Amino acid sequence: MRVRVAGKGSVPVTVQQGLDGSVRVLSPRRGGRDRDGAALSEEGIRDRFKLRGRLPGTWHEAERRALTEALELLAPDELELVRRIVWDREGRARNGDESRAALYEMKGCRAVIYLYSSGVRADRFRFVGDPIAPKSAVVHAIVHEIGHAFEQAAARRAYCAAEKAGARSGALVDEGNRLSDRSPVLDQYLRALRDLPAPTDYGNASSHESFAESFALFHVDPAALLRTRPAVHAWFAAGGHLRALGALDD
Repeated sequence: MRVRVAGKGSVPVTVQQGLDGSVRVLSPRRGGRDRDGAALSEEGIRDRFKLRGRLPGTWHEAERRALTEALELLAPDELELVRRIVWDREGRARNGDESRAALYEMKGCRAVIYLYSSGVRADRFRFVGDPIAPKSAVVHAIVHEIGHAFEQAAARRAYCAAEKAGARSGALVDEGNRLSDRSPVLDQYLRALRDLPAPTDYGNASSHESFAESFALFHVDPAALLRTRPAVHAWFAAGGHLRALGALDD
């Protein structure tokens, strides 16, 4: 988290506790490096990452900067899937959670990720990654939701096929429901996890959240995933999630 220091603003601090009970406190000497330069515009983001849909409305600078940084972390094959995602923004989460920054939803056979302005503005004192080059915790939230979209790609493909099939759609809907519950990506991930808990407490809510948290950590704080779940880190590093996805179209 970021800690307020008199005369220095906020300073990123990481506390690591070892299995032997040891504690390490890590912090940069000068408060860490912030990103320089102007944030890309909505059209600039769309053009740079070749997103198929537009970014509706007027996005605040912090939102555009966080989305840009999140997309920069993805491998080219991961970006291929992300280009099909529908991006939207709302003032706040519909459940009233002012701290929530992003949410993935499946609408029909489309992947939609919402960015919530209230959550982006509220998240001033958390960060992820190395304190020498801290990333906004909002970036973690966005990549986490991208992880959900990635893992659910097989289900969306089945639902899209069902929409085109008309009267013959029943079996495809059933297939989509099955894949939504246990996709090939999730199945292979759980094998790599080897019955261990998720790398974060939040990830223990479900196998889907476990994958999304591991996906996010691999991109925003790979050293943390390597420390906590080395086999999962190795699986992502070897492209296991991409092989499990295969040639699936979204």
